[in-house]
Amino acid sequence: MTNLDKSFFNKVANMIKGAIEPKPTRKGKSNVPLRLLQLKVSLNGTKVWRRFIVPNFFSLFDLHDVLQIIMGWENSHPALFTVGNRMRSTCYVCDTFDDFGDIGDIGEDADKCDLTYLTEKKMKLCYEYDFGDSWKHNIVVENPDVDYNGDVPVVLDGKLNCPPEDCGGVWGYENLLELLKDPSKDEDGILEWVGDYDPDEFSIEKINAELTKRFKPKKKAVKKKASRGMWVFTGKTESSK
Repeated sequence: MTNLDKSFFNKVANMIKGAIEPKPTRKGKSNVPLRLLQLKVSLNGTKVWRRFIVPNFFSLFDLHDVLQIIMGWENSHPALFTVGNRMRSTCYVCDTFDDFGDIGDIGEDADKCDLTYLTEKKMKLCYEYDFGDSWKHNIVVENPDVDYNGDVPVVLDGKLNCPPEDCGGVWGYENLLELLKDPSKDEDGILEWVGDYDPDEFSIEKINAELTKRFKPKKKAVKKKASRGMWVFTGKTESSK
């Protein structure tokens, strides 16, 4: 078998795998053990990223709320998740503004599907926020059953501030970064519009304080060693909405 043949068969295998990969299940219907997921989200076209932990019983809409806070967005535009490959993917709509009309015409309701299907490392999903600026985020599972004893959701690490809202997508963001380096080129008053925006600003403490405010735990989300070597939750964190 030539290298070309191997490449072809690898592509076919990946396509088949992508076509049958697990999809989000109806919230609370999966009957799988509750786990903590360590995820990493990266904003396409930038160097902005976050590493964070959420419980797998969170819905995709809960994940949307988490992403808005940890990235620094203002939740002022519609958003959706895409799961699967280009040949066979499903959209999960975060219908906050009723901009979509009937969700069923576009995809599934993000609030009715949870994260229990994320059971393996390197599983991925895409999150798009603001369809005008088209901020696309890649989310990957780093650990599907992380051992963590603090309140969740929580940010562990990250880099840089997210772009300002409505700045024109990746192109507008790159242009803004150039103007911040050389304000003399700002002929359109863009720097005055963005105000005191600092592209390097990133505070784990500030973000986690916002998460605590938004997701008020009824009980501390911890894991306790159970029989047969399994880990289970002794409490749960619920959204304050």
